[in-house]
Amino acid sequence: MFTKKTPAARISDLNISDDFLSEADFINSETSPTSKDTKPEPSPPISESDIVPQQIRIKKDEAHHPQVIDQDVENFTTRLDTLITQFRNESLKEFLTAKRTILHEQISTIESEKKRCNALLSSKQDEIEHLKEDLERTSKTNVKNENQKEALALTLGTLKLQKSATYIISKAYMSWYKYHSKYQHKKKTKNLIKKLHRKAVMNYTFIPWKQVWRVFHQNKGQKLFYEKLEAEKSQLSMHYNKEIEILKTRLQDAERRIAIEEEEKTSMQENLKKAFMRGVCAMNFEAMNILNPGSLTESYSYSENPRSEPLRMDPIKSDQVSEIVQRSERYEKSDSEKSQIDEISNMIPSESKELRWKAAPVFGRPATAPEKIETMTFSGIPSIPVTNSQGEGKVIVVNNVKGAEAKITGKVPLKPAIGKKGMK
Repeated sequence: MFTKKTPAARISDLNISDDFLSEADFINSETSPTSKDTKPEPSPPISESDIVPQQIRIKKDEAHHPQVIDQDVENFTTRLDTLITQFRNESLKEFLTAKRTILHEQISTIESEKKRCNALLSSKQDEIEHLKEDLERTSKTNVKNENQKEALALTLGTLKLQKSATYIISKAYMSWYKYHSKYQHKKKTKNLIKKLHRKAVMNYTFIPWKQVWRVFHQNKGQKLFYEKLEAEKSQLSMHYNKEIEILKTRLQDAERRIAIEEEEKTSMQENLKKAFMRGVCAMNFEAMNILNPGSLTESYSYSENPRSEPLRMDPIKSDQVSEIVQRSERYEKSDSEKSQIDEISNMIPSESKELRWKAAPVFGRPATAPEKIETMTFSGIPSIPVTNSQGEGKVIVVNNVKGAEAKITGKVPLKPAIGKKGMK
């Protein structure tokens, strides 16, 4: 039987090329810590001719035996050997690349640490320089302080001597001052005793007389004050009593005029109502004549209402209106003359302008008389003037709530004219 060769024997019998070994030694020398180059260099490519052995050595003791060589086994062994050599080369290559990367990282960290240490060294050197400068400065200040200390010691000695001298001088001065103050106090007390004695004597004799004189003077002043007050009270009461009487007379005159005007107003309203009714009747007759012309309607209307004919045909007499106007003018003139006479008779010579009677303000909205004289005309009735020809006195507006208010001429009473009941 033939002995089977193991793969280990075949691997040991492999002849690896010298180029591959020299390349591995070169790589080991590059990756050694003593190498100077830090940068990893790429390994040269490995060809299949370098990996595959050129010949397989057979031992001499087995050559003389005849052997039957299986071609499959030989192919498998060669293939296994090539795979093992490839795995070995790849593992070596990966190990070398990892080692190079680690070395590169270590070199970079060493460089950074060098830089940090150099920076720290420079900062410490700067601190040492600053400390040296501070030491020189402190030594100089120490020398100055020593000199100042010596000067202060000298000044302190001189000040102590001066203090002792001033203490002795102040002690002598205070003793002299006490003696002088005692002497002055005695002198002042003597003068004060003299003054107080004189003042006490004067008070004992003068103060009672002064109190009596003061009481007498106060009583006299109060008496004069009360006399003046009573005189002024009497003058004011007389003055205001006269004013009250004047106002009462004016109030009575105003009430009388208001009553007269009310009567005139009512009479004029009645006359106007009558005229209005006559005008309405005349208009009705005219309308009936237009609608029903003929004598039958007229005779029927006359026979049915015989009293309407004199009312329609007889107008208001103008004499009655003129009498009313003249009567109001006479009343106004008499009132104005009486008021002027009363003011002249009741006027006080020493009366000032402020104490005189002033016209009270008119309550309500002032109204003016219309510029044109308006007349109320109806068909078949003559025109009747509503206002006076002179435009004086009151302007009475009939059946017109929103019209102008009455304008009062002449003296204005203190209160608005409310009526007889309101005035009472």
